[in-house]
Amino acid sequence: MAGRSIGLAFATAEKFRHTYAAWDVRYEELHDAQEAGAVFLSEQGCGDAALMVMTGLHRGAIWEDLRPRDRGIEPFGHDFTYWYRSWLSKPDRGRTMQYCERHEMHNCADRAPCTPRGSTPTSDWDGWPVAAIIIHASGKAHLPGCMHIVPADIRPPVYGWVLTPSPGAWRRLAPSSPLRATQGNIERTAVSRCQDCDAPQ
Repeated sequence: MAGRSIGLAFATAEKFRHTYAAWDVRYEELHDAQEAGAVFLSEQGCGDAALMVMTGLHRGAIWEDLRPRDRGIEPFGHDFTYWYRSWLSKPDRGRTMQYCERHEMHNCADRAPCTPRGSTPTSDWDGWPVAAIIIHASGKAHLPGCMHIVPADIRPPVYGWVLTPSPGAWRRLAPSSPLRATQGNIERTAVSRCQDCDAPQ
C-alpha cells in the first residue's frame, strides 16, 4: 500500500528483526559467491582487492573488486604479468603502513583515519573515537559520521555503543558474530553493518 511503513508489514518488531537478520545472512552469502572461481591477489587499500580468475571463460584474467566503493567486480584490463610488474613497482610495497582504524587494515589507501561522511558537521561528532561502533535498536551497526544518524539522538534506550572495539570487530559483524554494546543500552546487539558506513569515502 502506498505510503505504508514497511515495519507495518510485520506483526511484531521481533518478527521484523528475525526476517531482516535472515535477509542479511543471504545477502552476505550472495556477496561472497561473486568471488567464486577466483583467488585473492592483493589488498589495494580501503577494501579494494585484486583477484585472478581461475576457472571458466575468463581464466587467468585479473579483476578488481571495487564493491567497497559501491561499484562492482570489474576487469583490470591487463594480464597477470602487467599486474605483477605494476605491483612490484609500487613504492610502498614491503613497507609497514600506518594502521587505519576506520577500515581496520594496515595497507589502507587513506593511511589515516577518515573524516566523517554525510551532511552532519564534523564538530557534532567530536568526542567519538573514529573506530567506535554505534548500535541501533534494529541491530544495525553504524560508524561515527554516518548520515543516517544524528549524534544528539545517540542515547539509551534506542542506542548502545562500543567506543573501543577489538581490531576487526566491524568486519566480523554478522548474525553468527554479533557485537554487544558496552555503553548506552548494553542490551543492544549488532548483527549487521550499515552499507553506507561499510563503503569507504
